[in-house]
Amino acid sequence: MEDTGTEYPKTNVGFGWDAMMVLYHALLKAEDPTNGEEVRDILENDTKDVIISSGDKLTIDPSTHRPTLDLGMYIATYDASNELVYLAYRTTDFSK
Repeated sequence: MEDTGTEYPKTNVGFGWDAMMVLYHALLKAEDPTNGEEVRDILENDTKDVIISSGDKLTIDPSTHRPTLDLGMYIATYDASNELVYLAYRTTDFSK
């Protein structure tokens, strides 16, 4: 961050990578990757076995739009000097 001379925390880089990989695979499957409706339909109904940053394969359930595997994540808060203040693990297994 320019005003403080510190860097943004890099802990969420993997989530951005995962999102881009899901989009990339949808664009590859599309007959016309510039057709937003076609890409949206692929994202909603045909996201299967996309390798993500953890090395796992991500599949999205079309009926819930949620991943079929538990993609828990750490929630972190940093202070102004980029020091970790709070860290907690949250699961995405909504049945728990």
